[in-house]
Amino acid sequence: MVRDLITRRRLMKVSGAGLVAGSSGLVAGCAGIEDIGFDPLGREDRRPIEGGIGGTGIVGLLTEFSSLIINGIKVETTATTQYSNAFGSILKRDVDIGNSLTVEALNGSNGVRAQRVHVTHPLIGRVQSVATDGRSLEVNGILVLLENQALGRAKMGDWIRISGVWSGQLVIASQIELAPESLNVVAGEVKRTKDSIFIGGVEIIKPSYGTILRSGQFATALGRFEGNLLNTSRIIPGRFIGAAGPLQQLSIEGYLDRTRTAPGFKVSGLGHSFSQGLQLSQFSGERTLFEGDYSGKFEASRGLILPQAFDDRRMALQGRRQNPANEAWVKIS
Repeated sequence: MVRDLITRRRLMKVSGAGLVAGSSGLVAGCAGIEDIGFDPLGREDRRPIEGGIGGTGIVGLLTEFSSLIINGIKVETTATTQYSNAFGSILKRDVDIGNSLTVEALNGSNGVRAQRVHVTHPLIGRVQSVATDGRSLEVNGILVLLENQALGRAKMGDWIRISGVWSGQLVIASQIELAPESLNVVAGEVKRTKDSIFIGGVEIIKPSYGTILRSGQFATALGRFEGNLLNTSRIIPGRFIGAAGPLQQLSIEGYLDRTRTAPGFKVSGLGHSFSQGLQLSQFSGERTLFEGDYSGKFEASRGLILPQAFDDRRMALQGRRQNPANEAWVKIS
């Protein structure tokens, strides 16, 4: 179901596609993107978007407990593991199956140990419209496809937190929960045009403080809408904070978006670029787990195409953990 909807996503508009009244439409695509930092204080920042952060960076969905199982990797936690979301510190018990996580971990003789576990909700906000067939809804002006109809319990006007992954200008939701907050949140890739800044497809009012945002980087914005623009009260640039030291490896679950630069693809909503020589077209349109080294660019060495349904993915990733040499892995040259 989800794959069919993704295939049709460029033909869909929230104002159509069987949505009930209340839809405000998708944000328009960002043409003429510029890689220019916005800084009203006139300062200049020449640092690259990517760069030395984390020991092993894991971006994916929590599929099992028994420690934390993300991307089929068993991640141990300790008394010093930090837990957080966009609003600050949380407790381990606040992390749930289906949450989209950003993990910074250390590899050692005793396995993978998490230094930081961040629940990265792509969207938090009010439900603006619900599809009559229960397969999608709209939050913060963004179309959200539901992995299964059991997630469709949210009603018009509910404030919800959405976990899932980006696919172009929409989110594939793996978990939805009622949100106690009354602030809107969007976490995704920054895109800039000559006159506008977008985060995850949501246009924001340019901040009056000295936050520098560059096209291609990852950022989280918190604020309130003024019309169709998000007036940000806080912007958190970057996905990793260096909790586990210099980044050496990445494990990333997501969909590919096309880019104008080599290798022609990027992981939607990630905020880190692939090395130029990779052959990635075989993964286009597929939900994929990518793994490999990181040295300022993601040097992915292998990919595992995953089922679209959550329970099927969990089973596939269980097999990946039990048999690391799984023949389903595709070598990326």
